Amino acid sequence: MDNVKRRLLTIPKKGERVFIADTAKVFGEVYIGNDVSIWYNVVIRADVEKVIIGNYSNIQDGSVIHVTKDKYPTIIGNYVTIGHSVTL
Repeated sequence: MDNVKRRLLTIPKKGERVFIADTAKVFGEVYIGNDVSIWYNVVIRADVEKVIIGNYSNIQDGSVIHVTKDKYPTIIGNYVTIGHSVTL
């Protein structure tokens, strides 16, 4: 449980020229590269492991990104599009 608390207190780290829509929820140990867009109603929940989003990537409306507890982070490479309503 201490790991979860630590990650929830971590402020996501953003690169340059990042757009995060006002209805998106991004919390926990999240690293966002340069020129990334995170659109409306996206949830990125890095409470039990980290999420890394590469440069020039695009997370479209309604997508959910999560992780596996203390085992597997979610790593999205450079120039990746996650389409509408995708769950990772």
